[in-house]
Amino acid sequence: MDGDSVENKEFGNRLAELRESKNTSAREMSLSLGQSGSYINKIENHNNYPSLGLFFDICDFLEVSPEEFFNYDNTLITAKINLSTFESLKCSPKLKEPLINALNKCSDEQIQNFIDFVNGFDD
Repeated sequence: MDGDSVENKEFGNRLAELRESKNTSAREMSLSLGQSGSYINKIENHNNYPSLGLFFDICDFLEVSPEEFFNYDNTLITAKINLSTFESLKCSPKLKEPLINALNKCSDEQIQNFIDFVNGFDD
């Protein structure tokens, strides 16, 4: 993945902002997540993305939901996503409704950030 992409910069900047609001060093956070001491620093410097599992661990550590992590401007979309939209989604049925509820609270920009984030796993 290109370390200088807009998505990496926004993600890394948001991570730094939330981490600093908890008065935690990047090293301390990295080690708390079971990673090398430079792990968070690499993300904040736009050189890496976490796996999806580690992203959720990061959110837990920061005490924010994934929605709150990507909530840069609090603008909500007006079009609602419904369950039938996700019938073919290959995940546990228990996860579909919470995913839909979370996406319904996101702005278009936040959803695009999430899509770009997930698409980064293919690299």
